Amino acid sequence: MTDPGTPKSIQQILSERLPEEIGTARDFERWFEPLKNRVLLAVQRVHDDVGAALDAAREKIHEREGCARDVWFLTGTDGESLMKSVASVRSKLGRELLEREATLLAGRMSLDQIEKLLLSFRDLGRFRVVCDLSLDVKEARKVLFPRSEKTLLDRYPLFGEIKDFSYDLELRKLVRGHRAQQFTLEVDEDGGSVRVEIQLMTLLQNAWDHRNHPLYEWDREGGSLPPSLRVNDVALAETLHLVDEQASRNWLEFLEIRKESR
Repeated sequence: MTDPGTPKSIQQILSERLPEEIGTARDFERWFEPLKNRVLLAVQRVHDDVGAALDAAREKIHEREGCARDVWFLTGTDGESLMKSVASVRSKLGRELLEREATLLAGRMSLDQIEKLLLSFRDLGRFRVVCDLSLDVKEARKVLFPRSEKTLLDRYPLFGEIKDFSYDLELRKLVRGHRAQQFTLEVDEDGGSVRVEIQLMTLLQNAWDHRNHPLYEWDREGGSLPPSLRVNDVALAETLHLVDEQASRNWLEFLEIRKESR
């Protein structure tokens, strides 16, 4: 018998709270498939609209700067990675159930309750705008919010506020180096709504995040990391932040030199 004072694991809370028909990972994946397709339709629509707006803006930047560069790209252009994996969705569901256990009624939840909880996630569908430079992150934000930072492209309302993990001191975690500007949209789809998260970050921030992800997952699932590793890893993220800022200054100085030499 489990000691009442011992924290429950994710697998334990899932085995206790999920309906029996989706109790196993395989049954959950089968049940989740229609919901996954619904979310994919919404996130793909947003992805296409954002891509079109940024493609047009890139052309203007090329004309203004007088040279070609990538400026930015979108993740998920191959149709992959526009959603969390089923394993990640199930894991996040377990963490949410652990956090809410004190407010839940006893016994297993219904399928409708599980679906409602999943659709409340901010990042069930998501993608990134990965920018060459930190100055491009600022430019992308202006393109995506031309009139109001409450509505993306004047058509998708925000759910909540834009979060700035680069400069908001309340969001800069002492032991995590995630640096991005991100926000969640409320997208109408199939008679309901789906939430889609978009992150704006630089190439270096994106590279750090990919390299760091196994550490992040380990930490999030309750794994232990020594203070030295935590400190050194965040220091690396902060170093990349400074590199990004200097790279933007270097680029602007280069453009000015080119302009004066003509």
